[in-house]
Amino acid sequence: MVRKHFPELADRISTTVSPMCAVSRMIKAKDPDAITVFIGPCIAKKSEVVDQAIEGNCDYVLTYSEIRAIMRAKNVTLEADDTSYQESSIYGKRFGNSGGVTAAVLQSMKEMNEEIDAKVCQANGATDCKKFLMLMKAGKLPEDFIEGMVCEGGCVGGPSSYNDMVSTRKLRDDLLSKADDRKILENLEHYRMETFSMHRE
Repeated sequence: MVRKHFPELADRISTTVSPMCAVSRMIKAKDPDAITVFIGPCIAKKSEVVDQAIEGNCDYVLTYSEIRAIMRAKNVTLEADDTSYQESSIYGKRFGNSGGVTAAVLQSMKEMNEEIDAKVCQANGATDCKKFLMLMKAGKLPEDFIEGMVCEGGCVGGPSSYNDMVSTRKLRDDLLSKADDRKILENLEHYRMETFSMHRE
């Protein structure tokens, strides 16, 4: 949206890669021959892989609709899995919700004992994104940063979501309520962050 409709603001886009790209890079740092596939509710991820051609990004992208169609065609019956396994902080689990990126960044700063007094504008949906970008372009945005989620509710509200937003929110809230209390930096100790870059080269 920024590059197409507000190109004069393109130099203000964060250089941090998407979680899809970061995880792909992490996997490929461990195994350079690995083929990575992203499966989720977002159709924009296809464009990210094909059009943006970011080094180390996923090789393939499937939407939930596509993976469900494949499973049906192969007569695969899915069963509920145990949800007690924990591998990320609650902030990581909420990253795809509107406001989740901001919460994770501010929590990380807090855990690093970094003083930050940042005002963040949380744009929820394409209309919000456009409105706040217009304010930024005019120099009238009171906040320091914009967290822009084009899909309402965040990535979890993507066009290939399995359920409606109300059902999805209820299911996610139930899962999130079972998250343990691990911190972000504590969780990152399990990963070799020095082996891959979190930024566009």
